[in-house]
Amino acid sequence: MRKHKVIFLVKSAKTPSSRIRVSELMPYLYEKNISAEVEIIPDSYRNRHILFKKCEQFDLVVLQKRLLAWFEFCELRKKSASLAFDFDDAVYLKNQSPSLKSDEYKSNTRHRRFKRIVKASELLIAANPVLADFATQYTQASRVHIIPSGIDLSRVTMHDPLNFNTKPIIGWVGTSVTQCYLHDLAPALIKLKNKTPFTLRIISNIDFHHDELDIENIRWNKDTEYKEIAKFDIGIMPLTSDPFSEGKASYKLLQYLASGVPSVASEVGMNKFVCDNNNNALSAKTYDDFISNLETLINNKSLRQKLSSNGKKLIKEKYSTKVVGEKLATVISDFFKNSSASQ
Repeated sequence: MRKHKVIFLVKSAKTPSSRIRVSELMPYLYEKNISAEVEIIPDSYRNRHILFKKCEQFDLVVLQKRLLAWFEFCELRKKSASLAFDFDDAVYLKNQSPSLKSDEYKSNTRHRRFKRIVKASELLIAANPVLADFATQYTQASRVHIIPSGIDLSRVTMHDPLNFNTKPIIGWVGTSVTQCYLHDLAPALIKLKNKTPFTLRIISNIDFHHDELDIENIRWNKDTEYKEIAKFDIGIMPLTSDPFSEGKASYKLLQYLASGVPSVASEVGMNKFVCDNNNNALSAKTYDDFISNLETLINNKSLRQKLSSNGKKLIKEKYSTKVVGEKLATVISDFFKNSSASQ
């Protein structure tokens, strides 16, 4: 049986989504008799032209998250026997979080490019239901598949829910771009601190500062992030209720749960599905809810243990790299089967 050849076009080897949604899933494609390669889209047009020409050798080209200009996309589409598009953010919008003005998220250029790519692709791979629903405006629902971002359990360090610090450690992981969510949550955290002292531990690429909070900054490192996450007593994922945040893939929340860290997350987008009515993590509609839920977790040992256990089980069953990788391999295999049947 001939192996199907697939090429993934990614923005950068350092981009988290390229690693999590492509590179780490390659072994599961090989197991399904799929020969896969990963190529970084070059900066220069000349080199992109060479890469697009190479795409003629493959049965399926997967463009990951990149919204190509019209003339470049036309060239790629012409060179691709079949085209797929993978995305784990609301790439059709500007990232203006946490603005409350919906007009600030609109980008005619992004929306036009996204619409063009979706309409011209035979296969769409979205990280969550919010993104999938948006894509179905421009293509058949049968072409759209939800494949979340997976957690590599071999890298995870487990948190001990019984080892709770006298002064609780509330932890957050994110980039400098998403620290805006922490700034918004800060006034509520100050209220909590005045009732229950705690340390806010931040894992990020830059330090987070606030004069009224006890903050411990830790520089993000791929090799140590799970060791640091496991030291959290409680994890937090605050988001604002805006169009861009609605499309987020809840990856940091998934990381907390993989380590067994009881967590509180804003009831926004995919977070609602992950929290599952407070079964896996506590959800918060408002900042007051955030504080109430944090107080509850600090004082309720049995609830912490329950969420820790449920969270680990959820990741193992639905969000591990193995589960996600096998799902991607099945989606691509089924695509080839259906394509062959229709010819």
